[in-house]
Amino acid sequence: MDALVWTGPRQMEFSEMERPGASPGWVVLEVKAVGICGSELSGYLGHNSLRVPPLVMGHEFSGVVVELGAGVSEEYLGQLVTANPLIACGNCKACNRGNRQLCKERKLIGVNFPGAFAQFVAVPARNCFPVTNIVDGALAEPLACSLRAVNRVRVEAGDSGIVIGAGIIGLMAMKCMRFMGASQVIAMDTNELRLEEAKAWGATHLINPKQPDAQQKIQELFPDGADCIVDAVGSERTRQQAIAAVRRGGRIVLIGLHEDPTTVPGNVIVRDEIEIYGTFCYSDFEFARAVTFVNDGFLPGGERSWLDLRPLRDGGAAFEEQVSGTARYPKIVLQP
Repeated sequence: MDALVWTGPRQMEFSEMERPGASPGWVVLEVKAVGICGSELSGYLGHNSLRVPPLVMGHEFSGVVVELGAGVSEEYLGQLVTANPLIACGNCKACNRGNRQLCKERKLIGVNFPGAFAQFVAVPARNCFPVTNIVDGALAEPLACSLRAVNRVRVEAGDSGIVIGAGIIGLMAMKCMRFMGASQVIAMDTNELRLEEAKAWGATHLINPKQPDAQQKIQELFPDGADCIVDAVGSERTRQQAIAAVRRGGRIVLIGLHEDPTTVPGNVIVRDEIEIYGTFCYSDFEFARAVTFVNDGFLPGGERSWLDLRPLRDGGAAFEEQVSGTARYPKIVLQP
């Protein structure tokens, strides 16, 4: 089968490799669509310790079930599905509570197992969920990440929010914030094209942090600070921006993974009783809910200027375009 293989920092090879088989309890999907995740960009650059080359990445995908492992019901065959890429022990306290993302033994399709940047991918049958649309089905995974982030800051009706970063996770977080009742949401990004896209996702105000009056604009809109903030970038600067912009007793969630070491004003956090959360991905419930959302048409429709579909063969160029900062689209989805 054809596959896009990451072989080292900034190196992708489109090559032929053996098609995976279906182990007991697993199925093989013929991949129909697979998104490029921001965490895979850091992997591509060699900055992600979880990913080791050579590796077929790809954990946001949809596909048709074409092969069944032993013990898997025949009803799966021929279904268009997406899959929760998390694989956990299933026996620990976290797994028993539906929080497999916290399992110490957790593994990921596209990290610890070959992913979906290929014609075929093998996944556990129990992780599969039927979807109604090839592309939207592949976007259930990033939506689940955004849903988890917004859940962690407990958005309520009438809340004010800020989302730092207008990549697909940030855009989806804006949509989730508004869905949960936020009356105003500021979108912040240094890329004007992406910032403009935020309007379609529910942003009520757009601010480029490079502008000299950016902080003043935030203070004018939210004099007491924002109720809840999502940092979907993950740099020292954006984490500090979030703390500076949140109200006393406000909530911040960090989902971006751009930088690791970060200096923050500890006394401000203590004195203002600011709540700061981290989120890696999603619970079982949140993934299932995200699938329901995409099947119900939750994602913006129309021309979808935020999305670009490309052949898998062009994946290497797509990765390079995104890490260089020249990408026009917040989301690129590849199709074998």
